[in-house]
Amino acid sequence: LVKCIQEHYPIKKYRKASFIQGESNIGEIGRALHLIAAYIDEAASAGPNDKNQSEYSLNAVKIYKLSLDYKIAALGNDHSSVGHTYRYLGHKYSNLRKYQEAIDAYSECTRISWAQSKIDFTHLVVTLNSLGLIYSMAGL
Repeated sequence: LVKCIQEHYPIKKYRKASFIQGESNIGEIGRALHLIAAYIDEAASAGPNDKNQSEYSLNAVKIYKLSLDYKIAALGNDHSSVGHTYRYLGHKYSNLRKYQEAIDAYSECTRISWAQSKIDFTHLVVTLNSLGLIYSMAGL
């Protein structure tokens, strides 16, 4: 499914398009990819063994990153939807014990949250809590 999306809706085509033209189509693709990654992430949690969990988690990370490419192309770097995907990406990196990548993702999510005209403080607090937990787990 992801390969089909990449072939029929190449990101290069939309990077040079204005954000108004094609925004809903390309933005929807980004949101759909985010949901696919979340589904794979849930499958990782229900996996029968650690090897499958790790494989599912790595696939989820790849799809979250692809989702970010589409969302940023359509919505820009500071859109709240982009921030939500960074938060989920941070969770995946945390589960994979890739602490620096998790810190980077949570930091970007936090930056985006502060850039909003109407700050979602619940979202911000959850992200900052996750960031603090990562620093603790990594011994920083």
